[in-house]
Amino acid sequence: MDSVVAKEHLTAPLTPYQLEMLSKTKEDPSRNYSFYGLTRSNVNGTIMADQLHEVWETLFYRHDIYRSTFDLDAKTQTVHAKPDFIWKSFEVLDETDMESVSRRERESL
Repeated sequence: MDSVVAKEHLTAPLTPYQLEMLSKTKEDPSRNYSFYGLTRSNVNGTIMADQLHEVWETLFYRHDIYRSTFDLDAKTQTVHAKPDFIWKSFEVLDETDMESVSRRERESL
């Protein structure tokens, strides 16, 4: 795979599978394969949000795919040196509330 190395990132062509997946997401955003959500019930204990955020960030540094962005027009993928994600925490009262928050977040993308 031909690639160009820059100081803060690595850019390479999209694979045929990536191109197909991104094209389908563009055609129908409700099939967004790139949206990830994490939910956890804390009925039996307390969630330590700061620790969870730190572990999540460690995961992003460890695995290139979580630091990757995709440009459908240029047909390239770029792996960034540092993760760039938005961390949001929500407190919900029940499953219906959780579904509502999840839906609102997906629609805001």
